[in-house]
Amino acid sequence: MSIDQPDLFDALRRVEEHADDDWKAAAAVALEQLAATGREFTSDDVRDAIPAHITTHEMRALGPVMKAGIRDGLVTATGWTTQGRAAAHGRPRRLYRGRVQ
Repeated sequence: MSIDQPDLFDALRRVEEHADDDWKAAAAVALEQLAATGREFTSDDVRDAIPAHITTHEMRALGPVMKAGIRDGLVTATGWTTQGRAAAHGRPRRLYRGRVQ
């Protein structure tokens, strides 16, 4: 017996739809600001750059924000790191860098 699983793109679409609109806008601004620095960064850095008073219950929505940054040519993926938040328990996180405009 197989269990139907939603495909990845459907899951990304659903988490993005359920995230707070103000938070999504702030995440996009944070991504643009980090991309403009020219240094490598992770999604954790984007999350940390969002003002603390702007929140969402769906933190997985950062994935679609990062995907949009790649799709729109704002950033490019450059590698992986295990550095970062202790709560991530050393899991690999994608490194990004802003594209030269």
